[in-house]
Amino acid sequence: MITLNIAKNASEWRREVFADEPSCALCGERATESHHIVYRSHLSPRALWIVENGIALCKKHHDECHATHNAILPKARLRAAVDAINCVESIPVKHFTKGRTA
Repeated sequence: MITLNIAKNASEWRREVFADEPSCALCGERATESHHIVYRSHLSPRALWIVENGIALCKKHHDECHATHNAILPKARLRAAVDAINCVESIPVKHFTKGRTA
């Protein structure tokens, strides 16, 4: 059985993402930004606040994630976010990083 954590709104989602990871997931510095791994524009309303699709980052790495389309994130973390979303979406999201499918 798969258990997903789905927040009720943006504030709760952000709080839950930081509760899981109070430090930047990439460098360990203080996390100041919460990032949707699969971008919000690609999600239906029911998948928008899936906590497993969030990652806590410092500003530098948050900006870098957007600049590289998440290529700097570990593949396992990308897959976990996509799998969580595919549990609630009727049209599956592909596993991807910029320029390649996984």
